[in-house]
Amino acid sequence: MDNTIIASLIGVIGGLIGAWIGGIISRKASVEAVESANKNAINIINRQEFNRAAIEFRGEFIEVKRLLADHYQFDVAINKDKPTVSEILDEFFISHERAVMRFRPYLSTDQLSDFDNAWEEYCEKDDWQIPLANYSQKGGNDPQKEIEFMKIANSYIDSLLSFAELIKK
Repeated sequence: MDNTIIASLIGVIGGLIGAWIGGIISRKASVEAVESANKNAINIINRQEFNRAAIEFRGEFIEVKRLLADHYQFDVAINKDKPTVSEILDEFFISHERAVMRFRPYLSTDQLSDFDNAWEEYCEKDDWQIPLANYSQKGGNDPQKEIEFMKIANSYIDSLLSFAELIKK
């Protein structure tokens, strides 16, 4: 055979093999790029869903935090029209319990145990219907005890809300 024909056949076979190898590499790179883009999109959606749930969760505690803040201005003379800390917490307990149930699925398995512990501290585990039941007996008409109880309630609520920090990136 003529050297030109042999060289042409080798060139064609080399070109086909090169194209085939290039196609395999290109396909692999394309698949990796698509998988990476999908993971990024899923992470963005998960972050948006968590942030939405965190905003809703935090929103359930806004009014209680406002009412508890009023107790910083609690006079020595008790205002009978002002609700006690216990009454405030009792009034919002069901909405807080619902908020906890709605927010739980958005937490990682690592966070769930700590979150549940924070909720159990708030509920005092022994009496799930009365938030901070042991403290609620101590407040009542004593302004100093009410202020102490308000600070304790705020710390437990802040502990719960710490799980609902927005994810920025």
